[in-house]
Amino acid sequence: MRFTFKIGSLAFMTAMLLLAALHWQVGIARADSPLTSTAFHEAYANVAKVNEARKSGLTKSVAAFLASEKTALAEKAAAIHAIYAGAGAWEERDLASQYAKLAYGKALSSLAAKTLRPDEVFVVGYLKAMDRYLAPDTAWLAAAKDAMPGSMTAALVYALAQSQAQPDSALYGWCAIERVLNDASLKKDMRQDAIDRIKNYMMLYKNGECKDELALLLEQSVALTIEGPAVLIYGKPGTVDSEDAAAKPHVQDGVTLVPLRFVAGAFGAKVDYDAKKREVAVAYAGERLIFVEGEGGERPLRVLNGRTFVPLRTIAEALGKQVYYDQGLIILSNGISLNPQDGHDRALAEQVRKRLAELNTA
Repeated sequence: MRFTFKIGSLAFMTAMLLLAALHWQVGIARADSPLTSTAFHEAYANVAKVNEARKSGLTKSVAAFLASEKTALAEKAAAIHAIYAGAGAWEERDLASQYAKLAYGKALSSLAAKTLRPDEVFVVGYLKAMDRYLAPDTAWLAAAKDAMPGSMTAALVYALAQSQAQPDSALYGWCAIERVLNDASLKKDMRQDAIDRIKNYMMLYKNGECKDELALLLEQSVALTIEGPAVLIYGKPGTVDSEDAAAKPHVQDGVTLVPLRFVAGAFGAKVDYDAKKREVAVAYAGERLIFVEGEGGERPLRVLNGRTFVPLRTIAEALGKQVYYDQGLIILSNGISLNPQDGHDRALAEQVRKRLAELNTA
């Protein structure tokens, strides 16, 4: 009995140690990220309010410090990071809402970016991103960055947030930080020690040499335009349908329709049409996706002049592709999400539009 008990105890202790190790690893995985692990606030340890933020969190006086127009943007960023770093375990929070109440006496939902100073938009945006650090909302940070185009602080924090939001995107991670640091148009409005802390951590994400952004986007995307026959398939020029120039993306009844066979084929999917059932089967990534002719159903299909068309969003979701759509430009990509409201992303997409325009007029 004693021998059996010892073995059972050993097994139990081993199991507990394994569970503890697993829990520790999960905790590390959750906390180790561009937003949480770049402890640049430590470079501002001599700033009283940054220390207060680290020790006491979002107090009324820290909120006033963040809201003040006189506070340097980098010190605001440091204080915000210190608030979350000082809380101990990383978890989702709702400090942006608390800040809105403390600083403005309003609900967060009632704040409008267009009525605030750029630095105020930055503060709210950074708080919103840190609150949901596993899947950060970067819209306000994008607006702040665009409103302060010369700020390295705004650009770096946005790059960190986007690297967290799109961990598999070739546009972010270390390369996003490198682009910011090499941008001569930016004013170095952050202490060098803080910049070095961000740089040194993000270098852990470095995977080879950084490529040109446009080249990266093109090699991961299929791009086309409404009513345009020309396309870019992983950067290479082509046409939607070499046999039918009329088979182009178009808008019908407010819905953007794209040629199913072209889009599916561009991403390597196999397409089969069953005339009797009036449906198309798309084989992709081990799955068989069925599109049925008509307006109803999960994946509706339309047949126009002998060509099958599907709603843009439907085929993108079915194939698991990111969609950028702005003023007739369509970019479907593998893991690269562009935001039409982000000036940087929009400028990048416009370079793609320019290339397509040249092909369409050639």
